[in-house]
Amino acid sequence: MFVAVSRRLYRIWRGEAVPGPIDHQVVAGAGPLRFRLRHLDDERLAAVAEAAARRFGWRPVRRLADRPTWRDGRWLWRGAGLAVGLEKGGRVATCAEVLVDGTGQVRVTRIVTPAVGAGETPLIAVAPAIANATFAATGRRLRSLPLLPEGTV
Repeated sequence: MFVAVSRRLYRIWRGEAVPGPIDHQVVAGAGPLRFRLRHLDDERLAAVAEAAARRFGWRPVRRLADRPTWRDGRWLWRGAGLAVGLEKGGRVATCAEVLVDGTGQVRVTRIVTPAVGAGETPLIAVAPAIANATFAATGRRLRSLPLLPEGTV
């Protein structure tokens, strides 16, 4: 049985907010931001994506899953992810950053979400941005919600 936590998050529950085929295309070529900007025909959505990237300090990087860093006496993998979405005439882009430790524990360290429109629009891009960041850190795709039911990848 599904119990709603919010009035209008059905799109997330239905799975539309989970990264889809576009994110698999990104892996095959251009970075997430450049790929989206090249293929978006919605100028407002492109502007929101660029604003999110600018506020986040987005820079084109390759997948970091094979390059951990040593911090606080443990290995950590960092990943950054981007997602965009449309809801009720609003536009949203979210950039997320995660750190994954050697046990697979995922910690969201930063989220930037500019939006054009009102209401709950910003929520629809958070889960896919976190999933994309987790993929960038680990190389593992998260394709359903909850993203990390046990708290680890």
